[in-house]
Amino acid sequence: MAKREDLIAKLCRKPESKNFTTRELDLLMKKRGKNMNSMLEYKGYHASVEYDAEDDILVGEVLGITDSLNFHGRSLDEIKKCFNRVLIII
Repeated sequence: MAKREDLIAKLCRKPESKNFTTRELDLLMKKRGKNMNSMLEYKGYHASVEYDAEDDILVGEVLGITDSLNFHGRSLDEIKKCFNRVLIII
């Protein structure tokens, strides 16, 4: 069993961006039923974006990290700003 300190360090570790190849990104997006046009990229991180008709917002999810990191906005400019903002947190 791992030591308590090792577990705490693992939980507190900053997620790192995965350096996807274009092919890997394309395959990942196809698995999700999307195309590369519904993606954002910033500082080596990538996010998929989709429209939520029920709430009338754009919802994004950061890809390639071990955590679940989502963000939302009402316009393309707002979703881009929110994506950049959530990356400051990690």
